[in-house]
Amino acid sequence: MEQRAKTDLIVLSVVSILALGLEVLLTRIFAVVLFASHSFMAISLTLLGTGIGATIAYLTKPVSFDKQPARQLLSLAALMLSMLLAFYLLLDTEFVPAVLSDPDSGADMKYLSWNKRFTMVMKDSSVLSLPLLYRTISIVLIPFVLAGYIQAFIFRHAPKSFALYYGIDLVAATAGAIGIPLLLYPLGLKGTIVVVVLLPLVAMLWIFFGQGLKRSWPALVMLGLVFSGLAYCLVNDSFKVRHIAGFQERRFIKEYWSPMARVGLMEYYRDRELYVIDGASRTFYAPNQDKHIERYKVSLYNMPFHLKAGGKALILASGGGQEVLMAKHHGLKEIDAVEVAQPIVQDILERRKNDSDNPYLLDGVSFEAADGRSYLMRSKKIYDMIEMKEINFHSLASQVAQAWSPYYLFTQEAFAEYMEHLEDDGYLVYSTFSRKPALTKTWASPPLINMIAGLKLAGIKEPEKHIAVFFTPRDYGYRYMLVAKKSPLDKQELISMLKFSDEEGIGAKLQYPRLSGDFSALDVDEVKLAAWQSKQKAGRRTIDLARSVAPRLGLWSNVADPPDRNSALNDDRPYVYSSGFRTEDKHRRETLVKSLYEQILVIIGLAIGLFLILPFVIRRADRGVLVRLDWRLLVTLLGTGLGFMFLEMTGIYRFQLYLHHPTIALMTILSAMILGAGLGSIHSRHIKPEEREKKLCAWLAYSLVLASIVLFVAPSLGHDLFLALPLGLLCVLTFLGFSILGYALGHILPLAIATYAPEEERLLAWCWAISVSASVLSTVSASILVRDYGMFFVFLLGLSCYGLVLLVALGSLRRKRLLAGA
Repeated sequence: MEQRAKTDLIVLSVVSILALGLEVLLTRIFAVVLFASHSFMAISLTLLGTGIGATIAYLTKPVSFDKQPARQLLSLAALMLSMLLAFYLLLDTEFVPAVLSDPDSGADMKYLSWNKRFTMVMKDSSVLSLPLLYRTISIVLIPFVLAGYIQAFIFRHAPKSFALYYGIDLVAATAGAIGIPLLLYPLGLKGTIVVVVLLPLVAMLWIFFGQGLKRSWPALVMLGLVFSGLAYCLVNDSFKVRHIAGFQERRFIKEYWSPMARVGLMEYYRDRELYVIDGASRTFYAPNQDKHIERYKVSLYNMPFHLKAGGKALILASGGGQEVLMAKHHGLKEIDAVEVAQPIVQDILERRKNDSDNPYLLDGVSFEAADGRSYLMRSKKIYDMIEMKEINFHSLASQVAQAWSPYYLFTQEAFAEYMEHLEDDGYLVYSTFSRKPALTKTWASPPLINMIAGLKLAGIKEPEKHIAVFFTPRDYGYRYMLVAKKSPLDKQELISMLKFSDEEGIGAKLQYPRLSGDFSALDVDEVKLAAWQSKQKAGRRTIDLARSVAPRLGLWSNVADPPDRNSALNDDRPYVYSSGFRTEDKHRRETLVKSLYEQILVIIGLAIGLFLILPFVIRRADRGVLVRLDWRLLVTLLGTGLGFMFLEMTGIYRFQLYLHHPTIALMTILSAMILGAGLGSIHSRHIKPEEREKKLCAWLAYSLVLASIVLFVAPSLGHDLFLALPLGLLCVLTFLGFSILGYALGHILPLAIATYAPEEERLLAWCWAISVSASVLSTVSASILVRDYGMFFVFLLGLSCYGLVLLVALGSLRRKRLLAGA
């Protein structure tokens, strides 16, 4: 028996490591072969698949003691084969054709920018092959079905050890969530896939030698297929991305994988190297050479640079170094460059460490791999200029259901913080591309709205006097630049920028403010003024906007007021585009996102409905006795499944800005909560049977208090302290805080099962299916709700779920005491 328990624990650990590690790995792959907004599908596939597998374990007959190792062996071999097939199909399928037909002109087009390709897909969504998508998703679902089956199989056949096994499952899942994504750094995608596919072999060898099995022909045949298929894939280089949904790569050089992004390097032209992030955002390598300086000198952001020669600059989203190069060219002495996609700068620094023209090795340049907003929050430096370009917000998708939003870079709080890090005469410069100019009679750029709200938060009462809007018209839209200062912008510096624009061939126009009057002292006549300024009458509109836009204040503001593209974004809801469910006037991107969510919700709803009714349809256990279903157990399963993910995702949202990098925040909080929950589950097995219901109520109460402290009180009251602490110490404290919360939460499910279904062994598999299915629903729901109502609302929902479970448990305990007294 002891040997069998060891076997169960090893098999369970290996499968749990794979389930969560494979989930995170697939988010990276989905973000490249599909558009990054599809990355959250990996979460749904994981939980939905494990739920289906657990349901299969519930429906099947129990396996005799002596045949259980052979069943595990066969299941593990099938898991290996299914993972190999899933990776092969996922990487070999062309979901979006490389050549697209323009819906307007009908012309076939290739090597388009990501924006253009994404726009064409939105115009004609049929180019995204749904049959191929559903076929591939069905195949990718199989490994998770097998993983869920193996887990539930072990739980069902060792009911008295459920608390221990459930705890080990969570601890192993923590190792998988951290370890497998980190393998991408040294091994790349190919090496990581090989490790993932072969990992079940560890458990299989233990079963072979530990249980003394001489042979299992079906398992051996499957192993032969796995090794043959693996050899074929390695020889044919199958474990690489062949078809990217976004920007099409040509003259490919190499790729870099990390838990945050996949970066591809290619030779765009003979003298230019291009980095592409997740097939979406792209940046050119910009060495300090005259031809590259000549190429970038016509960019709008150069206009303020020349006024700050000798000063200090912060470049956010520095990419290949274009802005760094031009800041140095214009005479800035100290330049801090921040880039969240570390592989880009790491490649530049390693491959070109001996190049004297490397922009990151120029005198006075320093580099930091971090989220730009988080870096600045923790910095005490004051700059003469903060320059940022809008990154492509469809790249760098979060590993967990969009748990990171690049829009944090220009919320109202972000702009207020930027102003705090500027000298009184320093410039905040934000440049981007749009189909429209920054301001029209009916539309205003979201960054402009947020900048106005941010200036008001920073104490500037008349922001219209501190803002200027420049733009250059292009055939495909507008490049525009917002400039803001602590002190009011004067006409002389605006004229200086416009003169510089003429000299360098930038061709910028001033949309706001409107310049008028006698400028003869500045060598400016009416003809030049007319040429420099936009014919659109944006002055009155900007003033009205500056007076009408108000910062979103209070935790309830996003709940009370629906998403509106004409109102400011705050850190509680850092999304320009909502999910599309709450708004009537939808943007095309909102329509696309809504359709994706609807498809997932329908599948999840059908699956959960099936899982819920199965025990009522098939209620007889093998010994002919009805399976007893307790409604209190069902409420607990649904409440904990929903509530855990709501609280976990709130934690990732709230702490990413404190922890410097989205990957650090994700792994710290995810691993802490799951590890803590595992330890809590293991501890729960030591609670005496007669005390279980009382302890269940106590741990529910502890969980509510701890969740409020960790997720709300601590970040609200400790904001300044968190930013002052060294990053390493803050990571340790964050890990401890979320581990303690997870420890409390981990007691609830095993105690509820032991209290409400102590004799129903078969129900353990069903409980597992319902719990993970509820987690699917909460993951997708949280992604929708945070876009529409903000993360504080999601946090309240998480508390409410556990609060409901507490009320049920207290009511049950009270009835039991009344009956005992009677």
